[in-house]
Amino acid sequence: MELQQIESFVEVAKQQNFSKAAEKLHITQPTMSARIQKLENELGVPLFHRLGKVIRLSKYGEAFLPYAQKCIETMDLGVKKIVEEKNRTLSKLTVCSAIPFGTIIFPYILPSLYEFDQEVQIQVLRNTEFSNDIVKMVVEAKIDIGFFEGREYLDTSVDLDEVDFVPLYENDFVLLARPSHRIAKCQQISASELAEHWFVLSEESEPISKHIQHYFDQHEIRPAWTMPVNSFLSIKEMVKKTDMLTILPRLIAKKDIKSGELVELSLTPCPRPLVTYLAHSRNYDAPRVLKVIKNRLETIIDELDLPCRIIRS
Repeated sequence: MELQQIESFVEVAKQQNFSKAAEKLHITQPTMSARIQKLENELGVPLFHRLGKVIRLSKYGEAFLPYAQKCIETMDLGVKKIVEEKNRTLSKLTVCSAIPFGTIIFPYILPSLYEFDQEVQIQVLRNTEFSNDIVKMVVEAKIDIGFFEGREYLDTSVDLDEVDFVPLYENDFVLLARPSHRIAKCQQISASELAEHWFVLSEESEPISKHIQHYFDQHEIRPAWTMPVNSFLSIKEMVKKTDMLTILPRLIAKKDIKSGELVELSLTPCPRPLVTYLAHSRNYDAPRVLKVIKNRLETIIDELDLPCRIIRS
């Protein structure tokens, strides 16, 4: 007994017509008749009464029909389950992150994603300092989730209609100098005093640099000299070894301040905080993953005593 015979029997019982049933199953009428005949031969009983063009179920057909229907339904559920398991096993979560989130926080979140779904294949692309790169990858479906800073500094040419943004936390900025710098012992520094100093900052196209430049413009500050550097680690090392200053998120400088290698100076007014976002395509089914990430993020910030403030939605 074959599944095709069962399907044919159920369809003929429904249509009460061999030709219509054959048309529904996209087979010829002779093929349909052959399937029913073979099934009746195997069962040893007639399943239909054929009165000219009128087709009616026999008592054997009526008794067999609910089991045949159940057989097809069970098979459909089995096939559906296989497809679901196949998609689950082959599913992949691709993530990319901007620095500092990618180097400081995300390594602590990654194990939670594996625990959440051990079957998912998680691919983490290289960290980058450029938020535009990350959001563009989300738009182009190259990644499922991206973490970045400074939504307000995104390139306006990028189409954001299909992207959802989830604010995660905000991070304060600090003015930094080496301990031997002549202003290191000042209790408070005004924004206007910054103009006489040399600065080392991140690359101009990077959102943190744009944020600092916006602060300079807002307060009409023109530093004596600025030098762009493409690495936060290099920026901190240059400040430690020279009389140059820098302004960075406190998250990046936390360990250096604690060790005494850098001094946090009280700047008035302070640059406003910068928000870190999670971006994902609206086509990506994200709610459960987002819940895991946000819950773990809150725990990490508390456990590591990170200088960040969770944004609750």
